[in-house]
Amino acid sequence: MTRKFLLPMAALLATSSAFAQQTLDEQLMENAQRHGNSEIVFPQVVPLAGLHFMFTEQERQAINHALSPDLYTEPAGSMSEEGKPLAPGELQLPPPLFLAGMSYEGPETWSLWLNDTRLRSGHPIGEFEIVSINRHGVELIWKPVMYRGIYHFVLRPRQTFLPDQDAIVDGDARAAADTTTAGAPTP
Repeated sequence: MTRKFLLPMAALLATSSAFAQQTLDEQLMENAQRHGNSEIVFPQVVPLAGLHFMFTEQERQAINHALSPDLYTEPAGSMSEEGKPLAPGELQLPPPLFLAGMSYEGPETWSLWLNDTRLRSGHPIGEFEIVSINRHGVELIWKPVMYRGIYHFVLRPRQTFLPDQDAIVDGDARAAADTTTAGAPTP
């Protein structure tokens, strides 16, 4: 069975002057002999001008076009309460947050259901930071990524936090609040 060998990309970019002076062919031959490979496959050499060897010119242009700041658009639902588009950088309030239930066995073993999404101990919880949790409720810090504000509050099962009123109400108040946050994603 013949083994094919390709020099790792990191070796191509080595800064050692002795290593850098060798040609690619010499590097491949030397490395293949050192590892006892019987067949060498020489990759097509592309000039490293500007380190654009990973993408074609067309792909590079598409990437640069996609990264252009002129293409940035606000996320879906980025309208003010009056229906006017928000100014760049202006963010709206996040949707209500409903704690449907929780299972608590101890400080390291628990599960929460926030807006129909399960959060559990030992797993990343994104924009939420659990300050404390017990069998009665959970103290949260919520940093919604696409919305303004940082919220610190305590929720018990079957309670909803309303960011627009900075209030906690009993029951699932998301349906009543959907008229003000239409189109906004739930966390």
